[in-house]
This record gives sequence, structure tokens and C-alpha cells, in this order.
Amino acid sequence: MSDKRIHAATLLTEFRKSSTKAGNTLVDLLFETDPDLINGGVSTDYVEAVEVGDTPRSHSVILGVVTQPAGIDR
Repeated sequence: MSDKRIHAATLLTEFRKSSTKAGNTLVDLLFETDPDLINGGVSTDYVEAVEVGDTPRSHSVILGVVTQPAGIDR
């Protein structure tokens, strides 16, 4: 999964922690405010990985997973 690769490739611990913290905040906000996006738009594999804690929840990956089905390409 690309989330684990990005997390592993981020060299500074502080950057990994800040990306994970921002990602956790974003995914929690999305789960609370837009269940239709999570239930129908986002990759079910990624949602399952988030729910079981099998992904670091890097902000850049979550942003991509969420914006792609919304039609935002840049």
C-alpha cells in the first residue's frame, strides 16, 4: 500500500508524525461529516485498512484517496 511506502520513505520522525497527525484528523473529520463519501466514493480497501489500523494514515494519501473520486485531479 502506498501509504506504508510514503511513511517509510519520510526520513525525519517529525515529518512522519505531523503527516500522520494531519491524516488522522482529516480521516476522522471525513468519517464524521461525510459518510456518503466514505461509504460510496473512497476505495473500500483503504477504508478497511483505516478501520483496522493497518495504515499509517498519511495526510497526502488520504487527501488523494478522497479527492480522486470527487473528481478533483489537481
